[in-house]
Amino acid sequence: MARVITDRLVVLGWRQWELVERAKVSQAIIRELQYDTNQRRRNPRTLEALSVALGLHPSHLEDVSMGLDPKPAQLPGDPPRTSS
Repeated sequence: MARVITDRLVVLGWRQWELVERAKVSQAIIRELQYDTNQRRRNPRTLEALSVALGLHPSHLEDVSMGLDPKPAQLPGDPPRTSS
């Protein structure tokens, strides 16, 4: 998860404080996740807020934390996905 957050911040050209403002999550939590300093189960709503703020699928970070392949984000203007 640390790599996902760090890589995404680089791609977006953001600093931690910008993610704090956009996700409405404390900088301490983002720092713990980004530097993998406190390994504990995170609230799914926190991970969803961070995923959405980073432009990822809402379940992206939770999927990563559980070792699952994350779903791709649906960008505005994309046609709706259908299950096959």
